[in-house]
This record gives sequence, structure tokens and C-alpha cells, in this order.
Amino acid sequence: MIEAYKERYKLPVYAYTDGICASGGMYVTAAADKTFASDLSIIGSVGIVLGPIYNYSELMGRVGIKARTISEGKDKDMLSKVRPWVEGEDASLVKIGEETYNHFVDLMIKTRPHLSREKLVEEYGAQVYIAKTAQEYGFIDDGDASYSSALKELTEMAKIDGEYQVVRLKPRRQFLTE
Repeated sequence: MIEAYKERYKLPVYAYTDGICASGGMYVTAAADKTFASDLSIIGSVGIVLGPIYNYSELMGRVGIKARTISEGKDKDMLSKVRPWVEGEDASLVKIGEETYNHFVDLMIKTRPHLSREKLVEEYGAQVYIAKTAQEYGFIDDGDASYSSALKELTEMAKIDGEYQVVRLKPRRQFLTE
């Protein structure tokens, strides 16, 4: 959606972090033309995780609990918690994990030109770093920014002179979820 916005309005998009920008946050900031963070921000975590997925079948057997699952379709009950797992039944999930991770790495390398694929995969992994280190490694452009300095640079890049308005979008309150 950010890419579509940039294309439609021909405007630069800058990202600013004052706190934690990890995993999903990194994925979102990949669409930014430039990324900023306050000095104590935590940046990184390029990786995926699924689970943990527990299996209680041995424990259930020891205490005399039995379970039955009715399912149709090969592997519909894959990784069931209540029966011993079958070798390879998790293959589709493993493949999804691999493909998602590779997509994430490819995206980061494409959009963060100072980030080395080899170092990202072999050295940095899904670790998180203080902003200055994240800048040094190529995760962000400026690891010692303030909101005001990032906004000033954005207005200069967008050639906005004079007064302007900053709009902050907040999600609507969800009555039932609260």
C-alpha cells in the first residue's frame, strides 16, 4: 500500500522510529525512501517464526487421556498436539517459512542497498541492534535522528515550503475487541 501511495502521488516516504522497529516493522519500513531512528531505538529482526507447536501425546498417554480427531483431507490434522507426529507432515509449513523468509531477505536487500545479503543471513540474522549499530550495518539511514529532524529532511526533499500539516492516522476503536 505504501508503494502504491508513492507511485500515485509521486512523493517520498520517510520512516521514523522512536522505540522498536523489528520484524514486521522492518518489513513495513522497506517501502520507505529513507529511514530514521532515535538513538535508543531498537532495530532489526529480519526473520520469521512459526510456533512453538507443542505435542502432548506422550503426557496424555501417561495419565490415561485419549483424544480423537475427525478430519478429512491428507494432513488436515498436521502437527496435532494429541498424537505422535509423522515425519514430514510439517513440510508445507516449513516451505512457507522458507519462502516467507527468503522474500523478507530479498526485500531488505533490494530496499536497503547498504545491507549485505551475506552479513544479513550469516551474521546479523534476526538479532536486534541499537540504532547507531543498525545504521552501521545498513538497516537504517540515520540512527541519531529526532522526529523534528526527520520531518525537516522530508519537507525539504518533498520541496514543501511554508506551512504544512502533519496528519497522524490512528486505528478506529473497536467496540467489541475492547
